Amino acid sequence: MRINALPIKSKTSSRRPKDRLCRAGCNKPETLNHVLQQCHRTHGPRINRHDTVVSVIARALETTGYEVHVEPKIQTDIGMRKPDIVAKLEVTALIIDAQVVNDQISLDGAHARKIDYYNNINLVKEKYKVQNATLTSATLS
Repeated sequence: MRINALPIKSKTSSRRPKDRLCRAGCNKPETLNHVLQQCHRTHGPRINRHDTVVSVIARALETTGYEVHVEPKIQTDIGMRKPDIVAKLEVTALIIDAQVVNDQISLDGAHARKIDYYNNINLVKEKYKVQNATLTSATLS
């Protein structure tokens, strides 16, 4: 995939525009980005990939003494937020949300968008009774 050698329809049927649509019936061009990040056919593996990242981080935090909460629900003024991990150690909490983005997206930009989405850390401080909270993302490509 990294060298763009996967036989996707956008590449193999470049002279036949009607044959470029996704084999899964999405009515969208079958591009590498579509197959890896959008197609319903690969939705399950995408979720598994994300959940594996969360699981690895959660286990690592637990082995270092953190109390780990996976996908807690936090009600805010602008709606429900469900970060992947809230890890508590004494008076400090880490709020971590994982994401896997494609190569075309800036990792710094994707990280900044996650931080903006979970910007109300005072609610986490109140809910987990901690003095300090750090918000970050685990952004992978």
